[in-house]
Amino acid sequence: MVPHSQGSLKTLAKTVTHVTLFAATGGEHVTSNGMFCAAELPARNKQVKKLDKDKNKRAAGIALTHAAKKILENDKPPSELISLE
Repeated sequence: MVPHSQGSLKTLAKTVTHVTLFAATGGEHVTSNGMFCAAELPARNKQVKKLDKDKNKRAAGIALTHAAKKILENDKPPSELISLE
């Protein structure tokens, strides 16, 4: 694995023991920057998931708003838009 690459940082973020740390680095020294990036990676991924969920919610709201505006542009009275059946 290439040191300081995105793949090695992802692997480093998953390490929990000295053996897995050794396997992730291939026996090479770990820099403080590498450890910091690996520690921040799970928090960043969590934030990205949260933002994606919020983005999808907003997109659904926009689609709903456009659909509602199309219905209102038909110039029909509200009594014809509501069906009780």
